[in-house]
Amino acid sequence: MEDKGGRKLTTYHVIFKGHVQGVGFRAHVKSCCDLFNVPGTVRNKTNLDVEAYFQTNGKTFQALIDRIQRTAHRFVKINAIDWEIVNDETNYTTFKIIH
Repeated sequence: MEDKGGRKLTTYHVIFKGHVQGVGFRAHVKSCCDLFNVPGTVRNKTNLDVEAYFQTNGKTFQALIDRIQRTAHRFVKINAIDWEIVNDETNYTTFKIIH
């Protein structure tokens, strides 16, 4: 997949671990993605982690992760961020919070 400028897009699967549920974290992730114009999804997992898929290029991905960490609400405590590049044929067009 490519963005409007013809740049290759990569799908990143990200797990945020820590105190990230019940503190507005998914809305914060969506706000950051909207700012960077990054499509994908975010949802709570039953083990209290938060899972996200971001479709973007590597430079924007790093900036997005940095912004998510730096600007999170004071009640959010991110202990770890695990991520991997996945072979996902989904063409995300917007960013959605999955309930």
